[in-house]
Amino acid sequence: NNVFGDPEIEWSPTLNGGAGGFVYASIFVNAGVQGMCIHTSDPTGGTWTGPIPVTSTFIAGAAADKEFIDVNQMTGRILMSWTNFPAGPAEIRTTFSTDNGATWSPSVVIGMDTGFVQSSMPSFRDGTNDAYVVWRTIDAGGLRNVSCSRSTDNGVTWSPQADLDSTDFAPEDFNPGNDRIN
Repeated sequence: NNVFGDPEIEWSPTLNGGAGGFVYASIFVNAGVQGMCIHTSDPTGGTWTGPIPVTSTFIAGAAADKEFIDVNQMTGRILMSWTNFPAGPAEIRTTFSTDNGATWSPSVVIGMDTGFVQSSMPSFRDGTNDAYVVWRTIDAGGLRNVSCSRSTDNGVTWSPQADLDSTDFAPEDFNPGNDRIN
């Protein structure tokens, strides 16, 4: 079992009996399968517990990458999105936890493309049941777009994938000194 990169950290108001704490997500290889894990902290971030496997990210024959999380600041629900690389086209998947990461919902495919998908970012609209995920798409010809999906039931079900730009666009220029834009 090994913890790898792509770290993401968010504050959760429901950890530690309501005193709060941080949730840290990263890539985790468990029994030879690449998925995700979280660590949780005390309110100060001085003491950490984990790794806690995000069970629904471990899919035999696939590899999980580029996880991001958001925490609903009203309910403490943790929403994770990531890119899943199965034998076929890459997928954007989501899962959520309502008990501070102890258990996770089954994963749901919310996006894919004929070329490539990556760099998903989930977000709750606090005070509502709305959640959103946006991600980058690259078609078979190399053109880009930003796709999104919306949930009106806190991440249980999702709308069909929709492109935000009406026309696909050419790859962005790299900034000097930054050879990897996600």
